[in-house]
Amino acid sequence: MGTTQVLLFQVLPIVIFGALAFFVFSRANKNKQQAQGSFAEFTLRLQREFEAARQPGESDAAFVVMATRNLLKKNHGFYVALTNQRFLMLDPGQGNQLRAFERELVSISANRRRWTDIGNMQTTISEGWEIGITLPQGESYSGLRMYASDPYYADQQKGVPAFLAAPGR
Repeated sequence: MGTTQVLLFQVLPIVIFGALAFFVFSRANKNKQQAQGSFAEFTLRLQREFEAARQPGESDAAFVVMATRNLLKKNHGFYVALTNQRFLMLDPGQGNQLRAFERELVSISANRRRWTDIGNMQTTISEGWEIGITLPQGESYSGLRMYASDPYYADQQKGVPAFLAAPGR
């Protein structure tokens, strides 16, 4: 076996690993950019539709993002606006239709919570609020996670305190 062949067997795995790592990291960055665009699209839509249907005497809305966290399923995001008169929810998993409800007909619970998520070779500890929502006709959502900040939605820090301080929450 010649020196060239030995060098090839030593360098080839490094080159293959480098190319694979480059592909994985570039794909992850592209997915993150797509997620940021999707979040921005849905939150802007919620804000526009809220303003278009704003009622007389209605307070400013607290806009927040909530999500499910599932081990074996895709995580699911919800875009929510809460005012003194209405609860608005945009659920991309339900046909992207904005749903609005009278505020007094919606029950909302929020409990401070700390989560430990064990994933593939990594454990993540996070803190936030576990949200439960019951809509008219008994439709309910439980175990939604709301964090004080969100990397994809810059206004989350502003919306969370207003959401938590809402009367009747």
